[in-house]
Amino acid sequence: MNLIRFDDANRFYERVSPFLSAREAEHNLLLGVIRGVQIGEYMEYPPYLGCIEADNRVVAVIVRTPPHHVLLSLMDNPHHIIPLIV
Repeated sequence: MNLIRFDDANRFYERVSPFLSAREAEHNLLLGVIRGVQIGEYMEYPPYLGCIEADNRVVAVIVRTPPHHVLLSLMDNPHHIIPLIV
């Protein structure tokens, strides 16, 4: 598993949107925040945009728009993924 960070919100959205949209009801806040970053909201401080990939597929999404707290997607195996995030 690898942690991948993004500086470009559009590239980030392209990579993570299929994963997030597969469970849209659970991920609607993340999708909305990413959209906000794309249109220039949350730019007082640089946002943290990242995902965890395993076998070339997204298995978790991490977003932080300071001063707000970290947002995490749902994960199938959080005990394997969380150590990569912290």
